[in-house]
Amino acid sequence: MQADLDKKVEAVKKEQAGKHVKALMVLGAPGSNYAALPSSLSGNILEVAGGENVAKNLRGVENFPQYAALNVEKIIAADPEIIFLMIHGGDAKDTEKAFRKQLKENKAWNQTKAVKNDHIVVLPADLFGTNPGIRVTKALDLMKNEINKVGK
Repeated sequence: MQADLDKKVEAVKKEQAGKHVKALMVLGAPGSNYAALPSSLSGNILEVAGGENVAKNLRGVENFPQYAALNVEKIIAADPEIIFLMIHGGDAKDTEKAFRKQLKENKAWNQTKAVKNDHIVVLPADLFGTNPGIRVTKALDLMKNEINKVGK
């Protein structure tokens, strides 16, 4: 099984070589949002799939080092082309609605390419909310396909 996963990762890396789509992956939970760093599983999937993680230089939070506090100013300056939202806990529909509203109504956020072009993708919880296990290849394919919709 590990050999199959390794082959899949290498195939996607080769296919996506040269892609540099600026991406932000947000972990949304009731009352808080965090940016996934490359050291997280989802952040690693993002980079393998051809995304350039705009949060890569942010500092991880103390008790959750694979994720960083969402620094809006730095994220806006990086101008992500696509924003992925992973929802953890609470009512998923309410969290998604609140997050989309925040992005659309905030003058800074709605200047980003991702928001202007409505490249906001809510990721399925079974693939990104927890460890996807053997479905990690499905998570990788989904992420790759969404990145390819943006281009480059």
